[in-house]
Amino acid sequence: MRDYGKVHTSFWSSATIRSMSEDGRSLAMYLLTSPHGTIAGVMRLPDGYICEDLQWPSERVSKGFRELLRKGFASRCETTKWVWIRKHFEWNAPENPNQRKSAKKIVASIPDECTWKPEFLWLCAEIVGLPKPNPIETVAEPFPNQEQEQEQKQDKDSLSETSSDEKPKSKKRLSYPEQFEVFWKAYPTDRNMAKKEAFDAWKKLDAEDQAACIAAIPGYRELLKSKPNLETLHACRFIIKRRFDGYAPEPPQPVDEAAWIKRLNYGRREGKWASDKWGPAPMRPGCTVPEHLLKPDDGAGWREMEQTA
Repeated sequence: MRDYGKVHTSFWSSATIRSMSEDGRSLAMYLLTSPHGTIAGVMRLPDGYICEDLQWPSERVSKGFRELLRKGFASRCETTKWVWIRKHFEWNAPENPNQRKSAKKIVASIPDECTWKPEFLWLCAEIVGLPKPNPIETVAEPFPNQEQEQEQKQDKDSLSETSSDEKPKSKKRLSYPEQFEVFWKAYPTDRNMAKKEAFDAWKKLDAEDQAACIAAIPGYRELLKSKPNLETLHACRFIIKRRFDGYAPEPPQPVDEAAWIKRLNYGRREGKWASDKWGPAPMRPGCTVPEHLLKPDDGAGWREMEQTA
């Protein structure tokens, strides 16, 4: 337990904070000054702690965290109840080796099943003195790319050179943050697109731009469909050159509650969501599902539906 938490005066003038509801701002301030906070900006924070400290019911806590996720302020794993203040190290970088050592120890205690841990380590491991992990691919891609074809060829060659009594060495498969996987599966990729190169560009976007990038894909796909001879932009160029700004979706048309309930029931039953049709899933930045229809665990562990033609 810490004695205090440092908050910059710019907190109140921040565009992100000013766009939040009163509960969103209160929860954000609570995370920055929480007695359960740590020097690493990550903490295990069960609902009971927050309900007791803020005198809020659990549904109000869940609703507040959904808003903080949409705004890119914090991520929370619903399974482990660990919370990550996403820009903590921008505001509170370790000032000496002892602070870095303390932060490193806390980071090591984050459980492996924590949903945001891979992204956190990719962005912050080096800050606390840990080696930066390699991106590991765990989700099948809609189209093989050059990297995959080379890996497959290398695998085949290595197997042919392995003696019959010698077992081939297992090869690690790469993984990427879930939000990037949503982008990659929705984007019209082809064989000439390197996934890792696109990810290197993706990780430079903030949460709001990542959501905008995903939201722009349906509009871009419609353009390609209407102009068959138009060459598809490499995903990396689409991100770096901010081409997604030109395909921002029209303001969403009102969706009646019955339609949202039907979609939510499908998500709860199948554990899947169609971001290309319905927008970002619950717990994802940019989600437009009415708050009062959501349950605390909506979106947790949900996978992306297969991309429609």
